[in-house]
Amino acid sequence: MSTPQNQDFFQSAKKLLKKPLEGPRKIKITVFGPRGVGKTSLLTAMSEQFDKATQKTSLMLRPELKTSLILQDKRADLKGCFNTQNELEVVGGIKGTTEPQDFEFSLAKTGMDATIKLFFIDFPGKDLTSDMESVKKLLDECGIVLVAIDAPALMEEEGRWHDLINKPNLVTDYFKTSYQNLKEPRLVIFVPIKCEKYMRQCPAALLDRVQQGYNSLIEFFDKPNLRSQVVAVITPIQTLGNVEFSRINVKNYNGQAYPHFYFRKTNIAKYNPVDCEQPLRYLLRFLLNIHLEQRFVLWKYFRKALGDIFEDNAFREAVGEFAKNCKTTDGFAVLQDEEGWLSVNK
Repeated sequence: MSTPQNQDFFQSAKKLLKKPLEGPRKIKITVFGPRGVGKTSLLTAMSEQFDKATQKTSLMLRPELKTSLILQDKRADLKGCFNTQNELEVVGGIKGTTEPQDFEFSLAKTGMDATIKLFFIDFPGKDLTSDMESVKKLLDECGIVLVAIDAPALMEEEGRWHDLINKPNLVTDYFKTSYQNLKEPRLVIFVPIKCEKYMRQCPAALLDRVQQGYNSLIEFFDKPNLRSQVVAVITPIQTLGNVEFSRINVKNYNGQAYPHFYFRKTNIAKYNPVDCEQPLRYLLRFLLNIHLEQRFVLWKYFRKALGDIFEDNAFREAVGEFAKNCKTTDGFAVLQDEEGWLSVNK
């Protein structure tokens, strides 16, 4: 028999369960790709373009202080490229971060405290091969993955440098190991970088080559047990804007040939990234739809991560408006979305 004390206890428990969680929700995103492919450049340009895309809205993406310092230095490097010689040089597969870096951003309404904390983990490229357990753990923990792709390595000389620089087979094997028994939806964003030349000349060719270059991984995502869980899209971004790939010079390091990619500045010699906010548009559309459906599911990761972040109607509407403008043509594509997690009508 229920006593007054028990009734009081259950009433208190109900109130506690309905109480909004305090503090911003934390979403972890892995930026996955080999060293030197341009992952930090991606995040730098993405942050800058988000600010431009949301100037007339109530949304604000604010980097935390440590992140701001890293991005400020990287932005200066990218802008400085246009103050030097006519050609820019990128050494494929050589340079890159040496320590794991967490890039932390707060997403909120302008002038308000953070509602969402986005943690972009730019895992150092060398650890694709030297710290496999850590990489696998990241894929296990993160519901959203950005696969950074060096576009010239994929496109030039019939893809001669794709395996060396982008390591598609190793990337595929990591996903095959980590995505065996998925119980929650995951978003995988293929992000071709340094793709200015191909987006100007023939975006369809770039899109086709990405699908060919990652065919085994895309086919794996299409397996019956994964088709409803994995959402996959392609979003090319131009991290510099006013450059075009021009040539390759091959040099040897310890007996291994590595390509030096050269880029030529256009007539408008100015840093001007293009479409770099697109991964964020897809990311937020995915999270918003997950939130709208969460009353029907008990997914541990997204239930804990999302909490009540979209309960504020004005914030939810602002995110929804920004997330509507995901590109799906001219080099952009939704490869797989069986459950409609990227639908604008959910």
